Amino acid sequence: MATMTLARRPKVLITGFPAFPGAPVNTTEWLVSTLNHEDVETAVIPCVYAEVGSVLEGLGRKFDPDIVIHFGLSRQAEGFVLEARARNACRADLLDNSGLSFGTGPISAFSPEFVPASLPNAEICLQLKKAGYPADISDDAGGYLCNFAFYHSAGRLIPVLRSKMIGFVHVPPFTRMPKIDLLNGTGVIIKVCCDVWGETGLQQPCDPSCESPHLDPLLR
Repeated sequence: MATMTLARRPKVLITGFPAFPGAPVNTTEWLVSTLNHEDVETAVIPCVYAEVGSVLEGLGRKFDPDIVIHFGLSRQAEGFVLEARARNACRADLLDNSGLSFGTGPISAFSPEFVPASLPNAEICLQLKKAGYPADISDDAGGYLCNFAFYHSAGRLIPVLRSKMIGFVHVPPFTRMPKIDLLNGTGVIIKVCCDVWGETGLQQPCDPSCESPHLDPLLR
């Protein structure tokens, strides 16, 4: 008699950031401290360039997640902004929490200028809008630590971070999105990713019907 193998649930890692210069309150730090989903681990990535790589490596070793969803604050976002790609560069004039900037040059030499997200952004965008939450897809993740961490993950600069789905979501401050909407909308994102992971585990194309706002990199 043939035996039935039950599909396991994917392991999900959600990350946020703490406050940083110019942003004394970071909504994503609250988000990761509040999330309580089965099979979901959370962590805060420090806003220090020199620490991001080692922290991501530690998270990869500890959790070995199937899905990684980074969240970051954008003070110009009007809703959930799903980033389509990370860029192999950061701005030299933005200081991190240690008082240092990234400097000039690429994040990783001999790596591509852009690396794509592998979350099902089109389906996430659609389901968020169906649930009543504003959502868009962007092709500019900014020039600060959000893009820096995103490039490390999506660009496979952390070998132990072997997740099949990796992406980044920018969210607005609480003045534009109540905590309950941020929490419930994040639940929608997690559910869509888990559903698609269970069905295919493959990257989904972006939906051209979703707008691509260009947000101020200073706010990333």
